[in-house]
Formats: sequence, C-alpha cells, structure tokens
Amino acid sequence: MSALSDDFFGHMVHEWTCTELRAGFDRDSPPDAVAYQVAEQSAESLLVTFPGEEEADLRLIWEGECYKIRFAERQYHEYFCPTELP
Repeated sequence: MSALSDDFFGHMVHEWTCTELRAGFDRDSPPDAVAYQVAEQSAESLLVTFPGEEEADLRLIWEGECYKIRFAERQYHEYFCPTELP
C-alpha cells in the first residue's frame, strides 16, 4: 500500500483563533486548543511559540493564501490552505 492509495494526505487541519490553535486530523474528534504567541512577524513568515512547549515553535511561511511549515528533522514541508469544514 502507498500513502496515496491509503488516502493519507490532506487530513491535517489547523484551526486558528487570535490566541489559540487546534491541530488535528479531520477524521478525529476536535483536539484541545493550545495557547500560542507570535514571536516574530514579517511579510514572508510568522514564528509562533507555545508557552511551556519550548520544542514546539512553528514558523509559518506564506505562499499566497496558504502557508507551509518545514519540519527540519524530516526534511519536508507540510502545506495548509484555507478550506471550509463540513
């Protein structure tokens, strides 16, 4: 089986408010919200930190209406674009 035939991609959802993030899979129950802070902001990217979670910083890199997050330990990006949830 491959990731494509197993319908692996496109199921991670980020739901942002002004102060919290919910991140999980569309197949699961909604996850708990986690507080975040904006540490750096530019026209190209946004660095988000999570109080008490030193290793969880996320740099969102803008690409049009979408953003990507690079995972250095895995050498790839995950892309997120606005969508309507069912």
